[in-house]
Amino acid sequence: PQRRAEEPNGRTRCNLTTKVPLPDAAGQTIGIIGISRNISALKDAEAELKRVRDELAFKAAHDYLTSLMNRGAILEMLDRELARNIREDGSTAVLLGDLDHFKNINDTLGHPTGDEVLREVAGRLLKAVRPYDLVGRFGGEEFLVVLPGCAAPDALARADQLREAIAASPIPTARGPIHITISVGVIVSRDWGQPTAEEILREVDSALYAAKAAGRNRCSLAVPPCNDRGLG
Repeated sequence: PQRRAEEPNGRTRCNLTTKVPLPDAAGQTIGIIGISRNISALKDAEAELKRVRDELAFKAAHDYLTSLMNRGAILEMLDRELARNIREDGSTAVLLGDLDHFKNINDTLGHPTGDEVLREVAGRLLKAVRPYDLVGRFGGEEFLVVLPGCAAPDALARADQLREAIAASPIPTARGPIHITISVGVIVSRDWGQPTAEEILREVDSALYAAKAAGRNRCSLAVPPCNDRGLG
């Protein structure tokens, strides 16, 4: 068995102990022989290896700047949610948000300031969603939000909550407070039958474009054609 003990210096020592019976000439057990080996260094190495593996796994699935899921990870989660919808006859809302006039921030105040804005936006999005909702940085100043179990009546309201969370107050930066808004395209999977992720992304991108064209800082819902409900 492995046993842990506190050393005088405060460190924890881990010992691996092996015990075997000691028989006499007649085969009767007359005692026990125990061998103890200090394996603290081995345990430390195992813990460090696990830490490095966990860190690499996190970096592989998350955006380096915002710590949100990266494009590949959020798309993988979208695929899983759509597959679950088919199994359980569920509905998922997908939101594609794009910061309004973000290029002006980078051009006039510099990319470090733009990075500050992106990090704060990511934090506000995470605070505004439910614990089981999924948020990813889709690319540049675009964010993809997957809302499991969200049907049409709630999707636009939820999207508008996220929009308000971004626009509610200026973002503090080293160059001063910056007011930023976001335009959001919204699509509800059930309204479109059983769409693929590619179809979802195409339609929600069109809805985002409509929100931009209508004046920005607003949400637009992707609605299927009346004579062709569903993409399948």
